[in-house]
Amino acid sequence: MPSLQDTLVFSFIGYQTQEVPLNGRTSIDVALQTQAVTSEELIVVGYGTVSQENLTSSVKRVSSDEFVQGNVTDPAQLLKGKVAGLSVNKVGANPAETSQLKLRGTGTLVGNQSPLVIIDGVEGSLNDVSSQDIESINVIKDASAAAIYGTRGNNGVVVIETKRAEGEGVRLSYNGYVSTQSLTDEVDVLNAEEYRGLIDQGIDEAVDFGASTDWADNVMRETPISQEHTLTLSSGGEQTSYVANLNYKVFEGIVRRSDNNVLDMRLRVDHTMLDGDLDITGSAKISKTWRWDGYSNRVVKDIFAFNPTRPIYNEDGSYNDNADNNTENPVSLINETNSEFQETRANIFGTVVYSPIDNLTFKAQGSRFTTDGLDGFSRTKQHVIDLRDGTNGYASRSTSKNVQHVLDVTAEYQGTYGGHDFDVLGGYTWKQNEFENFFADNWDFPNDAVKYNNLSDGLALSEGQTTTDSYKEQSNLLGYFFRVNYDYNNKYLLMASFRREGSSKFGSNQKWGNFPAFSVGWNIANEPFMEEIDVINNLKVRFGYGRTGSEPTDPYLSLSRLSYGSNVFANGQWQSTIQPLNNSNPNLKWEEKEEFNLGLDFTILNQRLEGAVDLYRRETNDLLFNFTVPTPPFLFNSILANAGTIRNEGIEINLSGTPLQDSDLSWNSTVTYSTNRNELTNLSNDQFSIGGGFFDAGSTAAPIQQQTHRVQVGRAIGNFYGFKTIGVTDTGEWLIEGADGEPKSIADQTPEDKQVIGNGVPDHQISWTNTFNYQNWDPEYTDACCTWFPGRQSPPNVL
Repeated sequence: MPSLQDTLVFSFIGYQTQEVPLNGRTSIDVALQTQAVTSEELIVVGYGTVSQENLTSSVKRVSSDEFVQGNVTDPAQLLKGKVAGLSVNKVGANPAETSQLKLRGTGTLVGNQSPLVIIDGVEGSLNDVSSQDIESINVIKDASAAAIYGTRGNNGVVVIETKRAEGEGVRLSYNGYVSTQSLTDEVDVLNAEEYRGLIDQGIDEAVDFGASTDWADNVMRETPISQEHTLTLSSGGEQTSYVANLNYKVFEGIVRRSDNNVLDMRLRVDHTMLDGDLDITGSAKISKTWRWDGYSNRVVKDIFAFNPTRPIYNEDGSYNDNADNNTENPVSLINETNSEFQETRANIFGTVVYSPIDNLTFKAQGSRFTTDGLDGFSRTKQHVIDLRDGTNGYASRSTSKNVQHVLDVTAEYQGTYGGHDFDVLGGYTWKQNEFENFFADNWDFPNDAVKYNNLSDGLALSEGQTTTDSYKEQSNLLGYFFRVNYDYNNKYLLMASFRREGSSKFGSNQKWGNFPAFSVGWNIANEPFMEEIDVINNLKVRFGYGRTGSEPTDPYLSLSRLSYGSNVFANGQWQSTIQPLNNSNPNLKWEEKEEFNLGLDFTILNQRLEGAVDLYRRETNDLLFNFTVPTPPFLFNSILANAGTIRNEGIEINLSGTPLQDSDLSWNSTVTYSTNRNELTNLSNDQFSIGGGFFDAGSTAAPIQQQTHRVQVGRAIGNFYGFKTIGVTDTGEWLIEGADGEPKSIADQTPEDKQVIGNGVPDHQISWTNTFNYQNWDPEYTDACCTWFPGRQSPPNVL
């Protein structure tokens, strides 16, 4: 029987354990203090989960209470500054543009570099889920865990888990944000008075047109307003639960008319039967997007390039323009362009999980994702391009449809014998992608009234001056995989996997690839000699190896495709000819990436500070690249083939702590740091190579038209290559640094004067996130902008 002199122990997941002596009392009040308990978190590692304590790979889990708060435009922004080694960047002037994700540097020259996105176990994209629907995101960084996905996991994996119903009964909730944005760093260009100063200095190219126009002020919004509203209906029960969401987003971009509207609807139903042995999940999501899809990026370029002394309008009301100088009046680009893009996405998936006996689970999951796009674009008769080219108004219509089917079937068995725990999984994957589009345009319209809604009004098509175009493609992928997880006494850990995968995108001799992986771990904190070290709560060493692959984005590249050529006169009549379109390559195969990862996880000071440190080295071999080849023996002078190696090496650090915590106020702080060193170590083999060991890529816009990057063997990818400017002559010409290190005029340039002048990839990235919680109020501050390039110039502004 308990005694009134005993000590009671109070514990609960997520709270600190407290020991309270009774001291004869029959009634006591206890308030538990919260704490982070990472050991109980389940981490997704390819078709399954593993506890944080037994994890042997580099995987970072970010839960909803850790997300970046505010009116984010896509789920990727929830992770900004949260995961070391993950770059989240938004490019372009279109507010609807999805953020670009990149993990651990550049590993390919022509292939896709984005991580695989898995939503509730099904392959998808960041456009297939609303930010408000997400419960947690797991980022699988190293190949020892990603290899089970084969080619799809070559760039890492982002696993998204959506919210389910919580508690019994019906709940209705609302969540909303309103935000604005502004330019924080404008490109410094000459205003009208400064430009006239050039004329006073005698520079011939400078012409004063008499006006003073701030082009940015006439094109940009001062305070664009964006908002998001989410209504959620949910109900939980013993057997059936559901969640229904209605989400509406309005994003206004910095450039006028660059608006984006998105309506999302989602329904998820979970049902269990047969005394919990059978679980069925069904989910459907439909989204509709409307946006202006005009000249946003072109407008931004001309803001900085157009003469500030030009007026917006001429005296007769027409636009003042200068199309011959490869720049256009940015106000006319916006006002005289009509554009609307509509996209409908419908995603349906279902999961059936059956456990006929204890510890044995069969799972089947199927999905169908469809994307339908409709784009309309038109220019008025007063548009500068139509005035210049005499097209008398222009309009186009295009449609696109993408359908993706995925089927995953797995069987899993979990067992425990003494101190030995193991989890064995085997499975099969089938994926099919089908894409088609249609495009038609016309010009020479009687008026601007119908825009792109009646292309037949234009005369160019009837006169044979324009054509229509359509296209369709299909690709298939099959995979068989196996994985085993093992731990002994929660101290010695092992995960091993193997995947064999086939793709229709490769040559007849190289359809299949093998992708093995393994990782091991040692929970040092669970050893007997650590029992007396109270300051250390968790200490684990990890090591992993994995091989993944990547495939080209387009199908049919290994085949000799045919197309219609010119007509010939034979047998008294004109006949169409059929001719090859490209060189075939039956040996076209996967790029193969091998990666080694060494990691350390720790938790100290009674769970107040936790962290992870990872060192990795990855090499991508058999790079896909379009090599120049001789004709003959080849029919064409270019072929897609495999040759070369890219190496990435880096360090990643994640630190999270709770410097302050009491009953009302808590302060949580997270610091992430990463560095990556990239090198193109080789780009040749016995059959294919590039001349000089380099190739140039990228270019500036007219009228300069200079290539901007040089990709060279033995150097980093991302190097800007051009003339190093060091001043301006008295007559307004650029001074550059010559090959001999001496100043010279840009007019006297030679190709040898070009040099590496910067790199677009930062050497170091660091972020610091702080969340303060006072009772029910929790503001967050994140500084995730800190990147720097020690020892070299930062990348220049390229218009």
